Amino acid sequence: MLFRSSINNQAVEIRTLPSIDMRHIILCLLLNLWLSALYPIGFCKAGETTPVFLCGDSANIPVIKGRLPGKENHKLFIGYFPPVLGGSKFIDSCIIDKDGSFEFQSPFQEPVLAVIRLDFLSSFDFIADTGIVKLIPTYAEKDFSILALEAVSPLNKDYMFYKTYIRAELTLADSLYQIRDRLVARKKKDSLHLLEPLLANADSLLFRKNYDFAFRQSCCEFIKSFVIYRRLMLRLPGEELRLLYELLGPNGKNSLYGEAILGFVLSKHGLRIGVLSPLFYSQLSPDGSTVRLEDYRGKYVLVDFWGSWCQPCRAQHPDLIKLYREYKAKGFEIIGIALEKSKEEWLRAIQKDDLPWIQATDLKFWGSECAKLYGLYSLPFNVLLDKEGKIVAMGLEPDALAEKLDLLFNKK
Repeated sequence: MLFRSSINNQAVEIRTLPSIDMRHIILCLLLNLWLSALYPIGFCKAGETTPVFLCGDSANIPVIKGRLPGKENHKLFIGYFPPVLGGSKFIDSCIIDKDGSFEFQSPFQEPVLAVIRLDFLSSFDFIADTGIVKLIPTYAEKDFSILALEAVSPLNKDYMFYKTYIRAELTLADSLYQIRDRLVARKKKDSLHLLEPLLANADSLLFRKNYDFAFRQSCCEFIKSFVIYRRLMLRLPGEELRLLYELLGPNGKNSLYGEAILGFVLSKHGLRIGVLSPLFYSQLSPDGSTVRLEDYRGKYVLVDFWGSWCQPCRAQHPDLIKLYREYKAKGFEIIGIALEKSKEEWLRAIQKDDLPWIQATDLKFWGSECAKLYGLYSLPFNVLLDKEGKIVAMGLEPDALAEKLDLLFNKK
């Protein structure tokens, strides 16, 4: 299918994705159930429900309020998904009263994907706007576990439709990632290798469903802008992303997420194989000196993004250490860029994992300048550069990195 881009008047081919093979989903679900039996996650059972309302008060100031019986004196958090990749940002909290009631004055000045969370255990996302939204929490063994949404506002109706549209694929992917985290914690490498193709297939199914939603579904432009920004932006070729932005209506383009998409499209630092990697100057080593990527030209460099709090990142360290020791003398270097809040926890992780390569951070967590340059939205992530600083590969698992380094250093 061809469209013409008004930005550069070039014809752009949009991929028509094949329909999802339900046999793949059924196979993944069966294997998921088997793995869950080996490493239980603890799925919840539904119980009683209590409504929570988002509405306006007498002064037309939006407030978020409701009652959560059985959760008295617990802390409730509210946040949103900002146009900075990396996760939700919580900006306010309150203590639930003795009668189970709570109230927030809405901090949002325009429609935004908001999230409420109880005690950092479970959360529910919805569109915070001027309409009335009823959140229905479902209890299970005293846990704030499952939330359904009964929406009145058009935005939330569209968001409900989107969540229903991707539910099967999202549930599959989430459950497999939960199993992966448990396998990582237990250091079950053999089971992790078995799980990897299932994760890859689940990710592919979820991407296809989001892609189909963005191109083919007649739905609210605001929701589409969020889907493109959150689920598709970093995985689409530049010209295809440009066209997708152009197909958005004014409400999508002028939203927080539409503006973020445009900024990414126009950025000079779009990551692609064969282009120069963006340079960074704000990252400091443990001794306080500046780490500059350009100082390592002439070597093959792996820019490795990680965090002391990221267990999948740290699970890769033993394999990376082996590769580093094997290829360092041949002209291979690793620069670890950590997304951190605490210098002490960062230094403790470096020492505990016995990391021998260059380390740097700006202690801005997901607000890190490097996270913005590279458009990070999850960890672990890495970028392999050649001697000129051009991107050779991205997002390599240790086994794939080993194959790439063997090709670069031993098979020339």
